[in-house]
Amino acid sequence: SEACVGKLQELNPAVDVCAYVGVVDASVISRHDVVVCTETCEREARRVNEACRASGKPIAFIKADTRGVFGSVFCDFGDAFTVYDTDG
Repeated sequence: SEACVGKLQELNPAVDVCAYVGVVDASVISRHDVVVCTETCEREARRVNEACRASGKPIAFIKADTRGVFGSVFCDFGDAFTVYDTDG
């Protein structure tokens, strides 16, 4: 995560981007609007996502992983998020 902070910051200079390495608990989550997990096991990702939902404010959760040439992304933007794209 630390290696990509600079490039992510370039995408939108109006947004603060930081990398956090350590235990992600409620106090860490509550300081952010979006939490992105990479290289995280399913159990830990679920715990972090549940903490985002329980925070009392809308905190988006994104889990992104790569496995060789394959990748996956899971996004949870909360119950209030509405998708208007009719064809996905």
